[in-house]
Amino acid sequence: MLQLSVLSDPRFLWDVTAGYLVTLVGAALIVAAGMWLARAGQWALVARKPLAWQILSAVGCSLFMFGILWQLAALMRTGAVAW
Repeated sequence: MLQLSVLSDPRFLWDVTAGYLVTLVGAALIVAAGMWLARAGQWALVARKPLAWQILSAVGCSLFMFGILWQLAALMRTGAVAW
């Protein structure tokens, strides 16, 4: 359970908010890659997708996972949660 004193800590707010924003950017890139694939023509049927699409998908997934881990690390570092 989060205590209200933790929520007023500027380091907690900065770290968790930054991690949340990184997660949102990653999710937006994943959605953009999915929309690109849905709108694709013939290349959506081939086994090897274009390099730009692969990079967009990889960066989106990486940012999404990194943002989740960043939030978890920030929560544990400030003592808001513990195992």
